[in-house]
Amino acid sequence: MSMIGPKPLSFFLTLALGCAFFTGYMPLWIACILLLSIVCIFFSEKYTTLSRLNQFLILGLGAYLYSKLLGPGFEIAIFSNVQITPDAIPYNMGIWIPTVFFSFWVFLTYTDKPIEKMTKKAPPAKWFLYSYLAVVGVLILPALLSGYVRIDPKIPSILFPWILHNLFIVCICEEAFFRRFLLGQGVAVLNPQSALAKKALLIIISIFFGLSHYKSGPIMIGLASVAGIFYGLAYLRSGTLYTSILVHFFLNLTHLIFFTYPSLKM
Repeated sequence: MSMIGPKPLSFFLTLALGCAFFTGYMPLWIACILLLSIVCIFFSEKYTTLSRLNQFLILGLGAYLYSKLLGPGFEIAIFSNVQITPDAIPYNMGIWIPTVFFSFWVFLTYTDKPIEKMTKKAPPAKWFLYSYLAVVGVLILPALLSGYVRIDPKIPSILFPWILHNLFIVCICEEAFFRRFLLGQGVAVLNPQSALAKKALLIIISIFFGLSHYKSGPIMIGLASVAGIFYGLAYLRSGTLYTSILVHFFLNLTHLIFFTYPSLKM
């Protein structure tokens, strides 16, 4: 009898596709995980015919969407080369259909139960406020000193569409994968009982979150990694993904309204 069951396979399938979608390319190790998962699905006795079909359809659709990721017609451009601040780099807003599809599948498929079982829940409003104030306080100085942004209060003309896009496309999608899936399922799979193990898991996933912003440069990787720690803390302490989504969104909104957006020209 196969020792690989539906839960581990679902985890690795989601991990592989998530890495591909959020980095924009599929290295050999991700392709190998996907191939191994396909083989295991059809040879595992723990799968029913229906669950095999379900996983195969999900994987097939995901692979098809990924194959179109860099092709024409799968990105919906909303804004292109918008100059929000005179000395800022141009801002582009678009929707990558495969990434959004995958992220909302993760959001609806996985739950916060692993976190609810293993953490002492605190009022979400309390941890939203604590995490938001902390992440803003920690990131302001390095962002200014590094020359990544400057103080620039404004109400941009694209504020309303930006809010809709950033909340529903950026924040929900990223938090679904990095916090609900990676952090939540990581806690469930590794079952870290010690505070040190949870901290290590939180830091590793936060660094991975930062690296997913590599297209914005090394400073953004560092800032995003630090921000990811606070998003993760908000999620772990409150026990609900909505807290980290709101912390993420309001930090981005603070960036837009009070600082250079997206960043100064280097």
